[in-house]
Amino acid sequence: MRARRTLFLAGAAVAVAAVIGAGTQATAGPVDVRSAGVAADQLTDHDLRSALTPMTDIAPGTTMTQQTIAEAIEQLQMPKNLVITPAVCTYLVDLGGLDGWTQTGVTPDGHFQQSLFGVQPGGLDLDKIRANAESCTNGTISVPEAGLTGTITLTEFAVPKVDGIDAVGIKQVVSFGGDKSDTAVQLEKMSSTQLYLTAGDLGGIICEELPVRTDFAQAMQERMKALVG
Repeated sequence: MRARRTLFLAGAAVAVAAVIGAGTQATAGPVDVRSAGVAADQLTDHDLRSALTPMTDIAPGTTMTQQTIAEAIEQLQMPKNLVITPAVCTYLVDLGGLDGWTQTGVTPDGHFQQSLFGVQPGGLDLDKIRANAESCTNGTISVPEAGLTGTITLTEFAVPKVDGIDAVGIKQVVSFGGDKSDTAVQLEKMSSTQLYLTAGDLGGIICEELPVRTDFAQAMQERMKALVG
C-alpha cells in the first residue's frame, strides 16, 4: 500500500513511518523558538524548524531525522503486506499542501516520536480530523501472510487549552490480543498519542508513544504560540 503524495504521516501512517525506519543519530537540535510572533504567512524555514521538539526533550541515543514535509511525503511508503481498514485509519488528514519541516525519531527502546510544523491556507481542518478519527473506533490491522489480525482504535482525548491555538488530541491503540510474535510486538508500537494543532495558516502535528501526556501537549502548543504570537 503506497502512500499518495497528497497525504502525510497522520493516523497509522505516522507511526508506521517511525517504527519501520530510523534516521541518523541526532547531534544538534533545532534553532531556538522565536521570541516574537509573526504572521503565519511570513514564517521562514528557520522559524518552522524552531518549533520542532527540542533535543533536550529527546531521549539520549535516539536516532533522529529532520527533513522537509515534501521530502517526507515523497519517501513514505506503507508496507505492502500491511492492511488497515477502514482506510481513514491510515490517514486522518490531507497535508499535501503544507510547507514546512518534520522531525522523526526512534528511541533506543524502540519508541517513536515525531513533530511537524508547516503553513498552508487555513491551517489544519480539525473538524475533519475529529470526524475521521470517529470513523476508526473499531478498525482492523492485519498482515495476511503472517496470519495476523488485530485492532486499531482511535479515540479523542482532552487537550489543555492554550489561547490562540486550536487543538485535537487523538489516542491510537494497536493490539494483537497478546500475540508475542516479533511482527505483532513491532506493530503494537504504532500505539501513539497524536496532537493536531492549528492557528490561522499554521498547522502542526506532534506524535509520540503512549501514554498520553497532557503536559507535553500543552508545552507543544506553547511552542507553536511562540511562532505566531
